[in-house]
Amino acid sequence: MTGKGGMKMIETKWDRGRVLVIGGSQGAVFSVDIAVKSAMKGGAGLVVACVPDNVVGTLESRGGFYKIKGIGKYNNPNGFSDMMSDIVSKSHCIVAGMGIEDDADHILPFFGKMLAEITIPCVVDADLINLICRHPELLSRRQNKHIAFVLTLNHHETQNMFGSHEPSEQVVASASRQFNAWIVLKGADTKIFSPEGGHHMYSSEKIPEMAVAGMGDVLSGLIGSFIAQGDDVFHAIQLALTIRKNAARYYLDKTGAKIVLPEDVIASIPYAR
Repeated sequence: MTGKGGMKMIETKWDRGRVLVIGGSQGAVFSVDIAVKSAMKGGAGLVVACVPDNVVGTLESRGGFYKIKGIGKYNNPNGFSDMMSDIVSKSHCIVAGMGIEDDADHILPFFGKMLAEITIPCVVDADLINLICRHPELLSRRQNKHIAFVLTLNHHETQNMFGSHEPSEQVVASASRQFNAWIVLKGADTKIFSPEGGHHMYSSEKIPEMAVAGMGDVLSGLIGSFIAQGDDVFHAIQLALTIRKNAARYYLDKTGAKIVLPEDVIASIPYAR
């Protein structure tokens, strides 16, 4: 249904974009929960958490208005193919990589298949970045390189991928062009590189109270949410960075706390300006 001027009216959750968050392992499902709730607070109409069968119950116990789907084990190469015919083809963005296992041989079958076959935009974070660092050929094997693809790297992951905490802009821009991927180097001054070779500095307000685990999961969830709702990739990244920062500042100003946790940022997203 359309409103005045031919603009689409939002009537149901299906009009707001569907996000899949894929990740988690025994002892590390909290990061999936953070990314999912961040995507929901970012406005996505429906978010599905896809985790190994053995942690479905753990994630359910955390509570949340989102769906949870068990995906068997990561060493099952057919796991992603099964999802393709079920929920991936009906979705608008994948956010993947948080809380997965470090055993490359165990996780490679599922995520190797996923990276090769995805047909919708994808935001890659955390442990999946480290798998790509060990197997860079995974980026070359993507069959649909025209699909938006975002890599979000912290200092440690940047070191693993480029051999330096502060690689030259030319090196990162070259990789972004080569793999047709957006590369986000996270930090106090985040750098965004586009597949066309352009790069932009996001000069954020320094908030040392945000230096805790899980803030990257908040960012990835927001980026995925905005892409699923139809934003172009650059705007989605910029908007996610701005809202995360402003939500953290809102919480700190309101409470006077000495630290802000991911859950605090997520709860403050509706009040971010």
